Amino acid sequence: MPTIIPTLVEAVDAPSSIPANVWHAGAEQTLKALRLRRQYSQLHVSQAMQTSQGEVSRIEKRKDLHLATLRSYIRALGGELVLLAKFTDEQNQEVIRIAI
Repeated sequence: MPTIIPTLVEAVDAPSSIPANVWHAGAEQTLKALRLRRQYSQLHVSQAMQTSQGEVSRIEKRKDLHLATLRSYIRALGGELVLLAKFTDEQNQEVIRIAI
């Protein structure tokens, strides 16, 4: 099964500390779909990651990835990987951005 990542979509329930256009609203897409939407070839990504095109193909098909690999892939597409941790309890809700 290919790696699935959240789609960056707008959501009305995003906490005020996080811009609405980067809040995960439940939609998902594959790394390949993200690459194609950004109009990059596997060759371009492989050169930016300093790896082979075949390895990029394997990355896109993996079910589970190391964060470092995902960060490198996203950087090759011109982006920045941002990880959010959401904690909720009866009293409050907290969303923390974690540097990767």
